[in-house]
Amino acid sequence: MTPAGPTASFDARPDGSDSWLIEARGEIDLANRDDFQAAVDRALGEAPERLAFDLGDVRFMDSSGLAVLVSAVNTSTAIEIRAASQIVRRVIEASGLADVLVISP
Repeated sequence: MTPAGPTASFDARPDGSDSWLIEARGEIDLANRDDFQAAVDRALGEAPERLAFDLGDVRFMDSSGLAVLVSAVNTSTAIEIRAASQIVRRVIEASGLADVLVISP
């Protein structure tokens, strides 16, 4: 678990044979964007075929969090969003990212 201050935490770990999972909790904003990016970079450093984000426990995400998702989308790795909270789903949809991301319930 990567501590990201009092408002968020990020955990990157293998999730199957060629997949990684990033679990995020709390609020993703400018204050912890670098910690979120570090978790993503750690996972992408393993060159997985798929990278899944579990955002079910994220209460808030601003454009800083969206920028990290965009950086992941711009790789050759398949990106999936799992269990996005309602507020995060709205942010992703409003940004247009929903058109390029796989969003699972």
